[in-house]
Order: sequence, then structure tokens, then C-alpha cells
Amino acid sequence: MEKVKDGRMPHQGENIRFFRTAKNIKQDDFANQLGLAQSSVTKLERRKVIDDNVLLKSANILGVSIEVLKELDLDNAIEELGKGKNITFENFRMSGNTSSVGFTIGDNTFNPTEMFTTLIERLVKAETELALAKMKEGNK
Repeated sequence: MEKVKDGRMPHQGENIRFFRTAKNIKQDDFANQLGLAQSSVTKLERRKVIDDNVLLKSANILGVSIEVLKELDLDNAIEELGKGKNITFENFRMSGNTSSVGFTIGDNTFNPTEMFTTLIERLVKAETELALAKMKEGNK
């Protein structure tokens, strides 16, 4: 039986969706790795309790432990993170085509996916500039 805290059971489908989205894995790619149709993943992510075999496969694809998928209570984690810190989470329940997770600290809103993308873009730009500088040095 899953752990119940404050009368709530963890929602395993939401946990899968959270980690899949956080790792930027599209539903159809995830479905292919699981050997399912994309529509089956949609249904899977809506289920509160999922078969251990599917959870184990999902955990392996997502690079997390099966225990995290079984026992993580996202609602409780959000509440704990926000205590006394003025942190709110937006679009945390991903529905329809919305697949972003955002959070606000004070007056600043952050989207981790955008932050990661910006970081990668800066890294690629810096590497390109370094390569060009080395090429110019070699031509002198």
C-alpha cells in the first residue's frame, strides 16, 4: 500500500508526468520507450496508482527510483517548499498541451525549462566564440 500523508496518496501518474516533462521527454518518445501508444501514456499519467512493472520501466527511462514514482507527494512537496518563503508554483498540474512548470519567488517568475535552454544557448555561444578565436590565432 502506498504511503498516505495528511489523508492524501501520492499520484503516481502525475509523478511520471512531472519527471518526464522535467527531463524534456515528449510523450510520444516516452511511449515508444515503454512500448505503448502515445494515447496510452496520456491515460497512464492520469492514473493515481500504476502497476509496478510499468512503474519500474518508467523509472528506468526517467532515471529515477521506483520509490520516487510511487511515494513522492508533489502537493506536499510544494507546500513544504513554499512555507514561509513566498514561493508559489504555476501550471504545476499539466493539462492539455500545457507542459510547463513554473515557480515564483517574490516578484520573480521562473520557468526551469527556459532557464536550462538559456544556459545551453550561452554555453554553445561561448564555445563557438572560443573556437573562432582559436582559428584566428592559428591564421596569424
